[in-house]
Amino acid sequence: MKKPAKKTAKKTPRSLKILSIALASLCIAAVLFCALIMEPMVKIYGFERLDAGKLSKIQRTLSVYDGEGLPVSGDLIMDNKIYVPLSGIPKYTADAFISIEDTRFYQHVGTDYYRIAGAGVSNLKSHSFKEGASTITQQLVKNTHLSGEKKMRRKINEMRIAVDLERRYTKNEILEMYLNVIYFGSNVYGIGAAAKAYFNKPASELTLNESAILAAVINNPSNYNLVVNPEKANERRRLVLAQMRKFKRISATEYEENAPVDIYIEDVFFDQYANFLVAEACEVLDLTKNEFFSRGYKISTYLDRTLQKKINRLLLDCRFENKNGFKSREDAIIAVVVMTAEGDIIANAGGGNRDLSGVYRQPGSLIKPAISFAPALEKGLIVPVTPILDESVAFDGYAPKNYKDRNLGWVSATVALKHSQNIPAVKLTDMCGIEYSKGVAEKLGYKFEKGDDHLALALGGMKKGAKLTQIAGSYQAFANGGEFIRGAHVTAIRDGDGTLVYKRERAARRAVSEETAYFINEMLSECATDGTAKRIGKGYAAKTGTVGNNEGNSDAYVVVYDGSYIVAVWIGAKYGLMPNTVNGATYPCVIAKKVLELLPAGAKLKKPDSIIAVDLDKDEYYKNHKLVAAPRAAYKKDKINANFSIQSMPKERALDNNFILKMNDIDFDNFIIVDEKFFNNGIL
Repeated sequence: MKKPAKKTAKKTPRSLKILSIALASLCIAAVLFCALIMEPMVKIYGFERLDAGKLSKIQRTLSVYDGEGLPVSGDLIMDNKIYVPLSGIPKYTADAFISIEDTRFYQHVGTDYYRIAGAGVSNLKSHSFKEGASTITQQLVKNTHLSGEKKMRRKINEMRIAVDLERRYTKNEILEMYLNVIYFGSNVYGIGAAAKAYFNKPASELTLNESAILAAVINNPSNYNLVVNPEKANERRRLVLAQMRKFKRISATEYEENAPVDIYIEDVFFDQYANFLVAEACEVLDLTKNEFFSRGYKISTYLDRTLQKKINRLLLDCRFENKNGFKSREDAIIAVVVMTAEGDIIANAGGGNRDLSGVYRQPGSLIKPAISFAPALEKGLIVPVTPILDESVAFDGYAPKNYKDRNLGWVSATVALKHSQNIPAVKLTDMCGIEYSKGVAEKLGYKFEKGDDHLALALGGMKKGAKLTQIAGSYQAFANGGEFIRGAHVTAIRDGDGTLVYKRERAARRAVSEETAYFINEMLSECATDGTAKRIGKGYAAKTGTVGNNEGNSDAYVVVYDGSYIVAVWIGAKYGLMPNTVNGATYPCVIAKKVLELLPAGAKLKKPDSIIAVDLDKDEYYKNHKLVAAPRAAYKKDKINANFSIQSMPKERALDNNFILKMNDIDFDNFIIVDEKFFNNGIL
């Protein structure tokens, strides 16, 4: 009987052994490499180190000074930084942030490798740190040491510094610094300022529910804005409470008592001037808001504090309602900018609790003087009295329409502008050419995007739109005799040591001629007396603008100015559309007139010496729509008096026998010029 053959074990292929050894070696190398990279004591070129000095700046706050050099606080900046020790807040407040942001805060060493492993797959797929699994310690590092860009190098740098931070500071010290540096939106930094700004109380008096909603905000202050997006904020608040219950930081009873109780913020009022000066300062210094607020800057501004407070009060008291249920306080945003003729922004109010510093809106008809009428005046195509045919017309398929399809026939350029007729504005832009018209508007402060190359620009159809400060600035040039000075809130910035790091220079540049500026002012003065802005009245130039359709309006504007001040008012819909009764000619004019009453008497708009009053022949004007000088012997009833510049004077003159002579044939002794001073001064 044969013995059964012995079973022999299958030999592992040599190639598989080599592969296994290689993979194991690679894993060991990867671990060693990660340990080396994450070890902050190992110096690696291009990586930052922990800077204790940057952490010490957390307690610094922004100092702001008004136009008289006096310090501003409280109402304007909302006390942008109120440093609060960890012992000064309830335990559940700190627990709320830990539960939603970093539940293993007291276990990890600055970097949470468990969370990193969980986010690793997603990051490998996206080839970026889309899910960063940032700890509270890392967030503190990001807010004090690094930029917010999502790149692997920055993320590794953040983790290295976080590990070092954990070695040098206690957990409670880190948590305290974190709670005092995080951003809550609306230029509010730190738990102390947030408690005051949103709940008008010290952080020590925050309730559990209030703590939870503040912890909810910081994930995305714009998306979870307590006022703009209360539903989203409360949805995340409930998540915060659920996390607190899950990790036994609150009881089931506490969760059940608080989760259903939504929080709505109604009476918070962030001053718009603060929003704009911060945005402007960050722009000129090329800093993020986190960097800006951490450096203890001293900002000098043009703020007229008394005027600002009066306008704030005016807007808080401003209420108008519509029979269809529209209410200004609930359904609209109202903003006011007051600028001097030199471009100094002395007041910027309204907006409720929304930051308007980055808000661009379609300017509507407010752009017409800059992109239609000023270019046509600059090219010598029109003067205020020039007849324009206001009738339906198409431009390569684009057929603009007037408000309510009301065409006026032959009208002067002044009538077309003061009644804000759309078709004449588009005609003028077409005559000048879009690029030329845009060039003039850009000199007046407007900025256009790629694709802004169509005739709808004449009606405000911009891809991005414009800020209210930009719109006001375009009229500043008209008030300033055609010289444009970019509007500014900030006059100077000094660092924490008092060293001057920025000083504004009023750099004036010629945007349009003195004559063009004067003619625009003349036309818009009529708009203020018997045009769309007739609620304003004599003594000012004004232009209204409305964006909307037959269903309602999204934006309503007016800009009013004299030789000293420019007042711009905007009313915008919060949701959907406002009623058509809310347009540039109505409520914005009412508000603007009240603001004008708060200002001292301004200077009159200047008339250049080169402007000449000429008598025109009425028959030629109304029958043939031509600008022809009247015969010397013409009766007053047969003449029209109008202003011209020396360069734009009529090229023809009517004779008593109804003949028309070219200007070259005219003897100046027979040419009818009303302003005899031009003969005396030897101008003609």
